[in-house]
Amino acid sequence: MKKVLITYASYGMGHVKAASNLGQMINSDFDVTYLNLSKYAHPFLENIIIKISTIMVTYLPFLYKMIYYNATYRSYRLVKRFYGNKKVAKKIIRINPDIVIATHFMSEAALVYLKKKYHLNYKICFLLTDYHVNNYVVKPLNKIDKYFVATNELKKECLKLGIKNNHICVSSIPVSTKFNQKLSRHSLLKKYNLSQNKKTILYVCGGMGIVKNLYYLKKLLSLNYNFQFIFVAGKNKRLKNKVTKIVDKYNKKGIVLGFTDKMNELIFLSDLVIGKSGGLITSECIKTKRFMVVISPIIGQESENAHYLEKNNLGIYIKDKNEFDAKINYLLKHKNRPNKSIIKYRYKEELNNL
Repeated sequence: MKKVLITYASYGMGHVKAASNLGQMINSDFDVTYLNLSKYAHPFLENIIIKISTIMVTYLPFLYKMIYYNATYRSYRLVKRFYGNKKVAKKIIRINPDIVIATHFMSEAALVYLKKKYHLNYKICFLLTDYHVNNYVVKPLNKIDKYFVATNELKKECLKLGIKNNHICVSSIPVSTKFNQKLSRHSLLKKYNLSQNKKTILYVCGGMGIVKNLYYLKKLLSLNYNFQFIFVAGKNKRLKNKVTKIVDKYNKKGIVLGFTDKMNELIFLSDLVIGKSGGLITSECIKTKRFMVVISPIIGQESENAHYLEKNNLGIYIKDKNEFDAKINYLLKHKNRPNKSIIKYRYKEELNNL
């Protein structure tokens, strides 16, 4: 049985979940191990870097945008040496994997660097966890044995950037195997104390609960339409408490949750999903054929995901605050289930062929 090491970083829950979801899919055929590269390489700096990243995307989005769209060879070189240190090298040598799969460009950079420096024999795969490819992903051009991308459009973009055709596999973004479960709407509505006769809106803030303000939530709760809601605050306990106080002022039935591993149930119950378009929640909505309303995405990968949803009639991107009321009212009054679920997983076949 081949040994597969899946590496990820703690900078955003999407990469962590993508790593876990991929492992769930392939662990019956492969000996799977995980490595949080950001935590293992620099355990004392990890939380500091997470806080700096959170501040940047929340309060300095122009700076994050500049970094995202203007990757340079120098910045890539710094990243690969910072995370590809001797400690990480020893760990990988002990695991002795046949294949290493990166779910974050940072770990991809380190893996390429370490393989060359220590003459290691593993194959390198990169799982692109968004619906856009940027310069960081293709810096180690054709030093990656397999790129797993979400769509045929992304494959075309990779080809234009110079990646060889046989190095690219269209295999979607892996969502939890929980999304394959058969669920009972009646039982779930009872479980969450929600009504059978109202449309349900799921409002998500991502795993870290990063929200600059709650303008759109207040606008939503003030709509005259008779709906119910589920609000997911992620790991942000302060946000959960703040939202609980806000919703008490409105005459709307709903629940406020913190971090949850029941997103398959919540999305299944929803008629509409509102939130930031991280790669994973975007893929979960596509998988379950739920229409997504994107608000306040991070300018970079999230805004690119929003453009993808809109282009393929899988969601809308609210760019003007004044459009919000009218568009939500329209979506609530009409059926808006996307007709297609663009999902095809080919991980096992491709890994076996490496």
